Amino acid sequence: MFLLVGSAKAYTIENYQENVEDRFVISPVNLELTLSPGQTTTQQITIVNRLGKTVNFGITKEDFVGSSDPEKVTEFLGDESAGITSAKDWVTPDVDEIALNHGDRLTVQLTITAPQNAVAGSHYVAVFASATGEEQDQGNGKVRLVSRVGTLILINVPGNNQESGEITHFSADKNFYRQGPVEFSTVFKNSGNIYEKVKGEIAIKNILGTEVARFPLKDWTVLSNSSRKQNATWNQKWLMGRYTAELTTVYGFGGNLKNTKSIVFYAFPWHIALLLLLLLIVIYYLFKYFFSKFEIRKKS
Repeated sequence: MFLLVGSAKAYTIENYQENVEDRFVISPVNLELTLSPGQTTTQQITIVNRLGKTVNFGITKEDFVGSSDPEKVTEFLGDESAGITSAKDWVTPDVDEIALNHGDRLTVQLTITAPQNAVAGSHYVAVFASATGEEQDQGNGKVRLVSRVGTLILINVPGNNQESGEITHFSADKNFYRQGPVEFSTVFKNSGNIYEKVKGEIAIKNILGTEVARFPLKDWTVLSNSSRKQNATWNQKWLMGRYTAELTTVYGFGGNLKNTKSIVFYAFPWHIALLLLLLLIVIYYLFKYFFSKFEIRKKS
């Protein structure tokens, strides 16, 4: 283990017998923090080199925001600032650039300080580890490829925060099914100024109003002033009749805010009904043929 400790820097490097996987990894994937204005905390991220060679890594910071496009989780802003939700200048890693051998595991300390004038609400920053690869031919020249992985940091500043969200879309992939499974899609819009951790559940009732299924959606995080899509599957093969699916989402840091939305879909296994009909027709003609060839007489 190598250890560097100074007035401003303190990181560790440990070497393990890592498999060569032609990649490098960073953990954790995200950090969720609450900081009051003027408050400081220290966090750690770990970068592991599994590229099979010594590589120079750069550690950079970048603002990101949510997107109005439900298919996108985040939008990274490069050198631009996110404005009121920016936290790029709040984070100081204890190293900016370092060479790691294959199998090296670097633990970096992050010092995170919310400024005294920090605005209440959620603030977002990504810390990236970048590796510059060898030059490759592309078109009329050579380009040097850069790969990067990052940790997303979500920081809540207490204050006059607004939690507001709604289900803006809930649908099945079809209106009519001959058999399952049924694929559901939903979009949750967060119009508040803090990110929301959303939980969802779908309940399905048949034409008689009897509940025939209930299952959860995968939990998802929706950033402030953005929308995000989530999918779920009802893995039921045999279906018949009219069904009502009701989605319930629960959100809010107290888990006390709720939204519901319902849809209707229909199912009939016509392919099986058609086979049964054909079978009945065949049986009918077999009996008809049989009785046309044989005559039943009463014995005298």
